[in-house]
Amino acid sequence: MDTMLTLVVACLCYALVKRTVEQNAKERADTLRLLEEALRNPSLDRQMVEGLAARLGDRRAGVGAMSAVFLFVGWIGLFVAAGLLIASTGDTGEFLASDLRLGAWITGLCSFGCLSYPFALRELEARRRA
Repeated sequence: MDTMLTLVVACLCYALVKRTVEQNAKERADTLRLLEEALRNPSLDRQMVEGLAARLGDRRAGVGAMSAVFLFVGWIGLFVAAGLLIASTGDTGEFLASDLRLGAWITGLCSFGCLSYPFALRELEARRRA
């Protein structure tokens, strides 16, 4: 039962993150399209065109709030994994030590995934634009 609940929570988290990323991409595309249409308007004065062009050129890939959360969770998880690995070398029973090592590996791998996720998204977005 616990495994099923974990899988359901993981799937829901993935769906939430995917929906958020797609919604942000759609909003950026809509804003870009509106700015391009505004620049094509012949009745704009030079100052307005320069302002719109500056705003259009100011679109750079930054670290959003969701990416910051993933980076935070990833770094904390790596330190927890290191602590679990260090704790497994202490004076504990063999079963507890093997459980701690397994927990350290799982936590470390999941944390590495959280750390690399924002960079992978940024790379995919850059390739999508090109």
